[in-house]
Amino acid sequence: MQMDFSEYYLIILHRMTSSPQNLHSELQQIFDYCWSHYIINVAVLVEVNPNDIELYTYFPFSRHHCKSVEPKQINPKNSIPQMHSSTLFPNKVKNLYGCPLSVALFNVPPYIILPRPNQSELLFGGTEGQLLHLLANEINFTVDYFVPPNNELRGLVLENGTLTGAIKFLNEKVADLSLGSFRRTRQRSTILTSTSSFYQNKHVLTVLAKRENWSSYETILYPFNIYVWCSLIIFYLFPIILANILHRIHRQVYRFIFGISSIDKMTAMWTSILLQQTALSIPTANFARYILMMWILLTLILRSSYQGLLYDFFNSQKDIPPPSTLAQLVQNKYQIVVSSATADTLSEVQDVSDGHIHLLIMNKDDSDIFAVLEEYPHELYATSTPLDFLAYYVIQNRKYGVFHVLKDEMFLQHNCIYLTKHSFLLLTINDVLFTLEGSGIVKYWRNSFAQNKLENTMDTTQKEKPLNINQMHGIFVVQYGMWMIALLVFLIERYWI
Repeated sequence: MQMDFSEYYLIILHRMTSSPQNLHSELQQIFDYCWSHYIINVAVLVEVNPNDIELYTYFPFSRHHCKSVEPKQINPKNSIPQMHSSTLFPNKVKNLYGCPLSVALFNVPPYIILPRPNQSELLFGGTEGQLLHLLANEINFTVDYFVPPNNELRGLVLENGTLTGAIKFLNEKVADLSLGSFRRTRQRSTILTSTSSFYQNKHVLTVLAKRENWSSYETILYPFNIYVWCSLIIFYLFPIILANILHRIHRQVYRFIFGISSIDKMTAMWTSILLQQTALSIPTANFARYILMMWILLTLILRSSYQGLLYDFFNSQKDIPPPSTLAQLVQNKYQIVVSSATADTLSEVQDVSDGHIHLLIMNKDDSDIFAVLEEYPHELYATSTPLDFLAYYVIQNRKYGVFHVLKDEMFLQHNCIYLTKHSFLLLTINDVLFTLEGSGIVKYWRNSFAQNKLENTMDTTQKEKPLNINQMHGIFVVQYGMWMIALLVFLIERYWI
C-alpha cells in the first residue's frame, strides 16, 4: 500500500461453536495482525447464535496498558443498529494515557536542541522541540527518544534500497515518529508517512561577505569598459597603420590626409595628442588639420572622463562585491559545501545535475557548514542550507556581516513530522498541527530562536579603508615603464641617429 488514508474494517465471523477461550484466542490473533499493520479502526462481528451478535474491537492505549491487543466487547447492552459510528469506530489515539512513544531525534538547532545528559527534566529546545512538547501534552504521551548512531541524523534512501538514520528506524517500526528539519520529499513518502507541512523555510545559497579589492591593472582599466578601450586602440592604431601603407604606395594621398611628410613625425604628433603632450609638428593641409582637431576633441573627452571616473573610484573606495546569483557562482567556479543530507536534496537542482557546479560533501551538521567557509576564506566555497540555520549561526556566534545571502533561492522547504508507514498517529497529529497553524505559535517559536528577517542580523555597513601601496602598484609600474621608454628613446636619438 503506497497511499496513506483512513482505513476502516468490519470483519464478520459466522456462527461460532467453539468455546469462549477459543474465541478470545482467535480475536486476539486478528487484532495482533491488525496492530502489526497499524490498523486500529477495526471491529469484529461475531455470530454467537442466530439470535445473538457480539461486536469486538481493541483499544491499544488505556489507563491500564499500552499497545495492547486485548479484545473488548463494545455492544454489551446496545443493539448494533442503535450504535453510533463514533461507538463503532471510536477515536482510540486521541488520548494515549501517558504511554511512551519512541522518537528518533538528533541535535539540529534551531529546530531541535537535545537536553543535556545531566539535566533532571527532559526538556527539548528549538522550534520543533517546543512542538514535540506540545504534541506530548495534547495527545498525552511520554517521549522516549534516542539518537540515530554514526551521526546519520535523518538518514538517506540509497540507490540500492538501503536505509540509514531515522528513516531506517521508522521503516523498521523501531521509532514511532521523528522530526528535526525533515523536508517532505516524494522519495521518503514511498516508505514513510508524513504529516501535513507545519512550517516553510527558504533554502538559500550563502558565501562569505568578503569584498575583494581591485587589482592594480583592474583599477587602471576600471573607468572604461572593453568596448571603449577597443575603440580607443583602433582610433589610435588605424591612422598610424594607414599612414605607413599610404606612405609606401601613394604619397600624394598620404600628404593630403596627414599633411606631414615624415612618418615618424606623424606618429609622434598622434601619440602626443593622446597623452596630452605638445605636438611638435602640425599638418599643413586643411583636411589633415580637420582630422587632427577631431582627434584632439575625442581624446579630450575620453581623458577628462577617465580622470573623473578614476577619481570617483578612489574617492568612493569601490571594491568587488561577492556573488549574488547562482549563475555568478557557476561563472566563478565555486563549489557548494553541503552535508550528506543536503547533497541528496541538491542533486536534483539542474545546475548540479548538469555538472555546472560541484558539491563538496562533508560529514558535518547543517549548522556547522558555515564554519568551513570561515576556515577556508581563500577558497571559492559556498553553502546551501535553510535560512534558519544561517540566522541561528549568526546570532549565536555574533557573526554579523560575515556572510552574504544570494538572491537566488534554491527552493522552499516544507517541514513535517515523519511517521511509520500508515501510522495510527497521522490523523491525530494533523488535527493538532492544523490548530497550531491558525494560531501562529510555530512562527512565534521560530522568531524566538532565529530572527524573522536575516537582514536584521547582518551588518551591511562598509567602513572606508585608506588606500595602500599595493593599490597604487599599477600606477607605479606604468610610470616606470614610461620612464624606461623615454630613456630608451633618448639613448637612440643620442647615439644612433
